[in-house]
Amino acid sequence: MSNKVLTQTAIFVRNLLVISETQIKIGRVNWDIADMTTSYIAIDTVSPATRVSLGDHFDSDNDNEIYYEEWQTPIIISFYGDDAYTNANKFRLSLRSENSRVLQESLSLAVYAATSLIDIKNLTGTKFNNRLDLSLNVNYTTQLSVEAESLLEAQTEVLNNK
Repeated sequence: MSNKVLTQTAIFVRNLLVISETQIKIGRVNWDIADMTTSYIAIDTVSPATRVSLGDHFDSDNDNEIYYEEWQTPIIISFYGDDAYTNANKFRLSLRSENSRVLQESLSLAVYAATSLIDIKNLTGTKFNNRLDLSLNVNYTTQLSVEAESLLEAQTEVLNNK
């Protein structure tokens, strides 16, 4: 099973930058980049997520108790290829756009402004190639719905001490 927040973040990046899904890699897997001129993007998290809030509420229409937690996780987005700088800058600046807000809402994510940008050169053979690592935080919510026992008739006992 894949990490849902990474998958949702990948969809967000794909739609915000309007790039092909084949250019996005999720997680730190041993994948080879055959052509370092192509603008690949890798998305991963290497730090623990932290819980921001938790709660529950009763859905009386469906007799369900819903438990939820909001989490924040640091995400690293690595931009590769000839357009690494262009794509990293476009992504960073697009985070404030209306399109970004609409995408975040549709994916149930909150994607915050970048916290750092590191220029990491990749040595491939004898040539250095572009790689930029952009760090940011993403908030997401997990929830569980549990069927509640239905009380069709309240049973009460009145005690009268005089």
